[in-house]
Order: sequence, then structure tokens, then C-alpha cells
Amino acid sequence: MEKELNRTVPFTARLLFRSLPFSIVIHLLLITLIGLNLQRAGLHNPSVPKQWKMDVDIVLEEKELQLPSAGVQDAAREWTAPSAVPEQRKEESIPAEPKEIKNEIAESADTKKSEDALKALNEQVQMQAKQMQDAMAARVNLQFLIFHIKAFFKNARLSILSFIFSEANEGKRNALNGSSAIVKLEYDENGKLKIVNVSSESEELKNTLEKISWHAVPLPSNYFLAYKGLSLKITIANGIPVVGIEAL
Repeated sequence: MEKELNRTVPFTARLLFRSLPFSIVIHLLLITLIGLNLQRAGLHNPSVPKQWKMDVDIVLEEKELQLPSAGVQDAAREWTAPSAVPEQRKEESIPAEPKEIKNEIAESADTKKSEDALKALNEQVQMQAKQMQDAMAARVNLQFLIFHIKAFFKNARLSILSFIFSEANEGKRNALNGSSAIVKLEYDENGKLKIVNVSSESEELKNTLEKISWHAVPLPSNYFLAYKGLSLKITIANGIPVVGIEAL
């Protein structure tokens, strides 16, 4: 049969057929040797570098450390430091205040201070303005009062002198030379003339003064003056009457 096979199958095919089992055995041996070498080199666990495995082995040999049991290792994995978590939670629960919020608070405080300062300055200016207005008003009122006082005394004196000249001519005035009299005028609540009192040692001068129409003399109320009365001192000197007025 073998001779028949040799006759029918070519030589090359017969050679490959016979060497195939030996080739398979050789390849299996090579694969086994390669696997053993890889296992020894530590490449079967790619997550742990070879250098780390060597360092750990050296440390264990030098320190003669005894690894803890599996239960201790599991407990160590589950245990965590008690202070680390609360501190982290505390830090997480209190967020840092943004810089923008701090700037806004500072700007708000500065704005409020500026508004308060401006308000105080405005109040001070208004107070000073009011004081100036009051002072000006008082000054105006004083000037107004002085003006009316001067006007009243001037007009009242001229009015009395005109009445005396009309009642006593030059000869009569010369005869009354050196004589004097006191005339008191009293006004009511409405500023109208109420009482006229003439007193003099010279009867002739007294009679002359009583003939004057004292109601025609200007009234203090017409000049915004609240006088209750006037005291007039009338003297004839060198034929010329002199009138002195004192407010009561």
C-alpha cells in the first residue's frame, strides 16, 4: 500500500505530510516556553510595572515585614480618617465669598458714606443760608425801623413848628421869648390820639399851644411805630420855637 501511495503522491507532498506532526510539537513547546518566560518577567499583569514588583520584593526582604491577613487588609480598606471627611464637608458647606460680592459690598458702603456726607453738607448749607436770610431780614427790618423813626420825628417836628408859626406871629414869639411848655400826647390801642395835656408856666404860651390842632400831627402808627405817646418840650429862644420829641 505504501508503495502504491508513493507511486501516486508526489515526493514534496509526502515530505510535508510526514513532517507536520513534528512541526506541531515543536511549536507547542515554543509557545509553552514563551508563556513561562512572560510569567516570570511579570508581564502577565500589565497594571503593575515590573520595577514596582522588584522594589516591593526588595523592601520585604530587607525589612522582614509580615503582611497582614486578608481580614485586616479588608478592614484597612474600609476605614477612613474621621477628621478628614468632616473637614472636607465643612469646607464644602461654606463656599468662599466671591471677590465680586466683596467689591459690591465695599462700593455700596462707600456710596452710602458719600450720600450721608452729601446730605450733611446740604443740611449745613441750608442752615447757613437760613441764618444769612434771617440776618438779612433782621438787618432789613432794622433799617426799615430806623428809616420810619427818622421820618416820623422829622415830619412830626415840622408839623408842630408850622402850627406854632401859624398861631404866633413874630411879635408874639418875641414876647414869649424864654418861655417853655411840656405837651404830652397819648394814643389808644388803635394808634389814634386820645389825650392832649399842655403844661407851662407861661399862660400865654399855654393858650397858644392849646389852640393847635394836635390831631393833625402825624401819628406813630402811620409809620409802623407802636408808641403809646409822645412827650414834647417846646421852647421859644430868640423868637424861634424849638421842639424836642421823646417817645413814650
